[in-house]
Amino acid sequence: MDLQLNGKHVRITGGGRGIGLACAREFLREGAKVSLVGRTAAHLDDAVAQLRTEGHTEVRGHSANPSDADAALAMLDAAEAELGPMDGAATPMVV
Repeated sequence: MDLQLNGKHVRITGGGRGIGLACAREFLREGAKVSLVGRTAAHLDDAVAQLRTEGHTEVRGHSANPSDADAALAMLDAAEAELGPMDGAATPMVV
């Protein structure tokens, strides 16, 4: 499948586990750079380590509480400083 994500920077909220991590894996396979965002740093660290063992290098984790506007903005700034301007975002959910 070609999602035309090669070289694009995508932020995935809730990317440390479950559907978010699965999305990250697929986006990385498509050539995207991925910033995983969540509240639990340990989950993000584990996810980044797992993805890197699979050979993905363009992935970073950023913990932030989205209800804290200053923290959320700081996270976005940090993510863009590391992987460049964001081209898209995903917030996977089960309904």
